[in-house]
Amino acid sequence: MTFFKNHAETRAGENAWTTFKDHRTKLKGEGFSGKGCWTPLNTKATNAFAHKRSMAYLANRFSLPILRNFFADRGIDMNDDIYAISEMVQVIWRTTIRNDEPVMLYIPSERMRGLFRLWLETDSTAELIEALQPETTKLAA
Repeated sequence: MTFFKNHAETRAGENAWTTFKDHRTKLKGEGFSGKGCWTPLNTKATNAFAHKRSMAYLANRFSLPILRNFFADRGIDMNDDIYAISEMVQVIWRTTIRNDEPVMLYIPSERMRGLFRLWLETDSTAELIEALQPETTKLAA
């Protein structure tokens, strides 16, 4: 992946990348396919990746229908964008950023990159949720 070589300029051991498990074997290459480079998409509550200075987030997340239906059955509308950004931030937080150090990110999905930028630009969870509400909901309020 040219991102690590040409842009991040980090050593292989400092590189992290994540995608859906089924696609993991399709993505191999020098500098990012070694042991400890792949980070599972559902990574939470670990410091095992706190030394990673660059990350390629290669996923466009949506909630599983079974999860969405579980909440819908209880009268709760699940927003796929909020789900996606919360899952992405969890994985990115595993890197050096958790130690208040810079991290080089590569987010090729336009949707996920836009959600991440929006998350960075908002000052609170409430503001983020408001920004992600459909226009019809905003007009009704």
